[in-house]
Amino acid sequence: IMPNKKILLLGATGQIGKELSLYLMGTKNIDLVCHARTRVSAIFLTNLKIDCIIFNFKDEKLKKEIKKEDIIFDLVAPSSGNLDETKEFYKDRLNYLLKNMLPKTKFVFASSMNAFGLSVKNNELKSYLIPASIYAANKRFAEGIAINEAKKRNIDSYVVRFPDVHGN
Repeated sequence: IMPNKKILLLGATGQIGKELSLYLMGTKNIDLVCHARTRVSAIFLTNLKIDCIIFNFKDEKLKKEIKKEDIIFDLVAPSSGNLDETKEFYKDRLNYLLKNMLPKTKFVFASSMNAFGLSVKNNELKSYLIPASIYAANKRFAEGIAINEAKKRNIDSYVVRFPDVHGN
């Protein structure tokens, strides 16, 4: 018998996080834990009896949880900030996460299809030099951190580029 995979879902209270948590909660051989910063934001998850941990991002309890997981999904994006603040958010967050993961943990970073540079005008699927928006540019920047830092720490990283989340 294979042990259950332990999955931590960061950003579980957002649009994609809620959908993914609903999908994963009914999946066999998975122990799902969702993270929320407040009890109010976690109401959706707790009402559905989804295991939810509630505390600030850098709380010691979260650090311990990160070390127990087989797979971590990071669906979080900053809700405000200028370009420098957003870059700092991603650098700080991703370095903290990856530093506290055990080697061979799988890390999935949520990005945007627009990080390629897709737009209404440039809609052929290829990697454009310029991303389609500031949001997409920030996601492309964060992808680089996630991939490069994970590689240094022997963590398997994956980037999932969602279409039409924060796009056209």
